[in-house]
Amino acid sequence: MQIERDHDLDWPWTLYFNGEPVQRWANCWNLCRFPESSREVFAEFPWLVDYLDFVRLCDRMDLAHTIESEDPVIFRVHSLSLLLLLLRNEAHVRAALAPFAEEAGIPPSAIFEGLRDGVAAMHMLTVRDQLSFWSVGYPEDQVQLAAAFQQSRLPPSPQDYVAPPHIRERNRLANHRIHSLRSELLELLRTQQHPKDFRRFVHELPTHV
Repeated sequence: MQIERDHDLDWPWTLYFNGEPVQRWANCWNLCRFPESSREVFAEFPWLVDYLDFVRLCDRMDLAHTIESEDPVIFRVHSLSLLLLLLRNEAHVRAALAPFAEEAGIPPSAIFEGLRDGVAAMHMLTVRDQLSFWSVGYPEDQVQLAAAFQQSRLPPSPQDYVAPPHIRERNRLANHRIHSLRSELLELLRTQQHPKDFRRFVHELPTHV
């Protein structure tokens, strides 16, 4: 029997991380409305992740009924960055959360603390499992997430193994880019002189990661 639900009344929906429910509001990163100066956190060490990576992850945290994942090391960096931003900009964030808190009939501190404690919990689950999987929604979403989480823990050789979503997406983008780069190299080889070994390398270049 299908359960009738009021999605608006249920918002924010439950966040399930690595198969476990996390504190309410933990996935509502975009509600913080961090100031422009928040970019400085990522400018301090831009070689691993940048501000746009963080923005994209904020968007993915609140996608309902979708299984998402991230490289666990990258997720740990982002989660700690978020915690740093929360603490550096607490007054600003609490003010940004006030309208949502009023609508929900709760104090802004409840959302702030849900974010802070939920992100800390996700970080520790990532450390524990060395994986970062999540889904937002209802118990049936938790069931699907748990199945995907367990599949990803299998060695790559079994037939039932399914790579995590972020790896599949990364590979899809990498395959597309490798194919286009190979095509450009082949086009240049038509008019340029290069050693036979190099030309063979380009012609035989695998286009799938």
